[in-house]
Amino acid sequence: MEIGQDKFPFKDSERQQKALCRFVNFYHPVKPHKGLKGDTPFEVLQTYFSQPVV
Repeated sequence: MEIGQDKFPFKDSERQQKALCRFVNFYHPVKPHKGLKGDTPFEVLQTYFSQPVV
């Protein structure tokens, strides 16, 4: 994710992940989306970050 990195640098990827989760939860907390199979953007993000890193 390159948007805003020059304005808001993160010390590590964990802090970046937390900030992104907070933003998505703030911006789209409950509205289901057809393009996301009925999930909210926050639910999709949670699922993505809970997957093991390969």
